[in-house]
Amino acid sequence: MHERIDEVKRFFESGRSVCPFARSYVDKVRFEYVEDVNALDASRVARFYDDQEKMALTYVFGTDLDSHEKERDRSRDLFRHLFSGLTALEHDISDPQTVAQVKAFLDGAFSPASQINAFLTYKQETMFSIAMNSLYESNHPRWSPYSIVVITRRSDIAAVPQETIHRIRKTSQERMGRSYDADELYIMPDPIQL
Repeated sequence: MHERIDEVKRFFESGRSVCPFARSYVDKVRFEYVEDVNALDASRVARFYDDQEKMALTYVFGTDLDSHEKERDRSRDLFRHLFSGLTALEHDISDPQTVAQVKAFLDGAFSPASQINAFLTYKQETMFSIAMNSLYESNHPRWSPYSIVVITRRSDIAAVPQETIHRIRKTSQERMGRSYDADELYIMPDPIQL
């Protein structure tokens, strides 16, 4: 396994990630190494979805970028690629007009004025996609030793006991001073308040 994947695995095992519950199921996380977003195969997400033994799919990027804007754009590129691929797999879409409609939807969803939170979906189930990296402050829930995107099934999150969810939210509140929004693919850090 690649050393970056090993380090992310150790990070999850440490309990420092936003979900302290993650340390108890690291063996149920599938890790994928990413050199080129466009070379990813969306059928791997479909296989993750169908493999009920796995609770998360974590994409570990081969490089770290030097700004939140670049990291956000790369995470969105990964999301767009996987969204388009899963849509094509599930609905057997290949005609250019429908592909263009999917692209237009994603462009609109990721525009600055959008009120849409886009989710990966497959077999009519949504999945959370959360980008993390080392550009965040070390106490931020989205901090990670390397740039990653974690994908989880909404149904797996719904199965987490309420006391665990409460503990996760409390930890987030203590770290950030506010609630943690898991619906956003990428959260930009707050501007410095002077």
